[in-house]
Amino acid sequence: MPLTGLTGDISWNLSSNVSYTEGTELNFTVYVYNNTLIARDYILYARVTRSGVLLSEFAIVIDDRSNFIIEAEEIQRIQCAIVAEYTDAVLTIVLYDKIAKAEVDLVSTQLNSIAGIAPQMPGTNITPRTTSSIMDTVLPMMMLMMMMVMMTKMIGGVK
Repeated sequence: MPLTGLTGDISWNLSSNVSYTEGTELNFTVYVYNNTLIARDYILYARVTRSGVLLSEFAIVIDDRSNFIIEAEEIQRIQCAIVAEYTDAVLTIVLYDKIAKAEVDLVSTQLNSIAGIAPQMPGTNITPRTTSSIMDTVLPMMMLMMMMVMMTKMIGGVK
């Protein structure tokens, strides 16, 4: 059955690509909106797929239960933590409506292995590179020191 979104909407705080190490905990926040006029009974499922092949699927447990009820026209904020045993795969969180007996909405992200991604400096588009020799690091420092010495001598020589 196709996703309808008619009996619930889901969103979350993850981007479309996430750096992830398999077997570690991934924390995220899900927002579920019951856009109907009656209370709904929902389940969140986590699915991990690679190239369209299902690798893993399980219900996300919330307060020791797999299902939860949201009152009419209410939004519920849900803190989630899952452990996926795969990287370079797609993680999808599915909102299942027990009354409609249907998957009504979903969100997805690509779980990228950290080994395949170069680290990025926070707040920049600059990716650090590894130095090929010590001269790559020392030479600019030496040039800076020489310029400082020259400037000091120039300033000290003017009277």
